[in-house]
Amino acid sequence: MNNSNEKHLVKVIHISVGRRIKQIREKKRMSQEQLASKCGISLNALARLETGEGRLTLKTLLAIAEQLQTTAHQLLKGIA
Repeated sequence: MNNSNEKHLVKVIHISVGRRIKQIREKKRMSQEQLASKCGISLNALARLETGEGRLTLKTLLAIAEQLQTTAHQLLKGIA
């Protein structure tokens, strides 16, 4: 796989995970502000993660999963 394809794949993964985070957050009727605060990240950082623009660290992924009462595996399932 060349560098361009790798970058595209990473972007698709970030977008897919972000959509899943948003979907679960909304299903739980939680605002971006609430989730961001509970995870110790800024509202802007969460908004960027949900649109695939931000870069998700393992620490943040685990914090989001915990606050959404799910697992990192469920957030990544079928994506990565």
